Amino acid sequence: MTTGIEPAPGGNFALARQLVRAGNALLVIFAVTVLLALLPPRLFNPTWQLQFNTILVNNGLLALLGVLLRGIATWVDPEDRDLQRGWARLRRLTKLVVLGYLLIIPLQLFALWRAVDASKQNASDQIQGAETRLERVRREVEASRSIDELDARLRRLPGAPPLTREQRALPLAEIKARFNRAAEQSQTRINASPTGPDPLRLQQGIKESVRVVISALALAIAFRTSASPRTRAPLQLDPEQEALFAEAGEQAPSAPVVPQGVPQEGLDETKLYP
Repeated sequence: MTTGIEPAPGGNFALARQLVRAGNALLVIFAVTVLLALLPPRLFNPTWQLQFNTILVNNGLLALLGVLLRGIATWVDPEDRDLQRGWARLRRLTKLVVLGYLLIIPLQLFALWRAVDASKQNASDQIQGAETRLERVRREVEASRSIDELDARLRRLPGAPPLTREQRALPLAEIKARFNRAAEQSQTRINASPTGPDPLRLQQGIKESVRVVISALALAIAFRTSASPRTRAPLQLDPEQEALFAEAGEQAPSAPVVPQGVPQEGLDETKLYP
């Protein structure tokens, strides 16, 4: 199948080379951006995985445009064997790119689930740690029999402030009462602490993941389409066959010639192509 539009013979080579250079430049920019995003690698960190998938999707159009320019160059100058060989290698590489963008879909969803689970676990660990420290302070305060002993016990606790001069001037019972009231207030704040990710951030993360998944699928389809093989040209007759038709005063057929001895009925024309 021909397009009916033939490129001008004069500037085919120069235009094709310019298209190749432009396409290569876009592919290099894409490769450098992806390599920089890989450093430093944290393959098992869900936050890093989400950020890397976003970079791949956001810069996918650069690579797609680079592939398209290389493909257009082979149409502009179809006689350049180097361009045709380079395009064939790029088409094979593009199949891996399609597979990579398809893999982004399950990886993005899995990374989002891991990020939410890690946020919940982190919040749970913080609450548990705060409750453990608060309970230890309560035990030390209740076990103290004097102000000096209470001050010494508090100094041994990591992060616990020692008694101030004003507090040491109070009776031990008053000091314990104040500590108990402070402990109750701390326990109230701990109980009100969120046990999972912030709802607004979670909503934003879900929206971003949906965008990444849809974009990855669209890019995979676009890369697959851009690297599809061109339509096979009509079967060309050799010079002897063309001369034979010329002598007979007939026009050379555009359809495949049926070999002698093969019946017309039931012939599979697709098998006549090499």
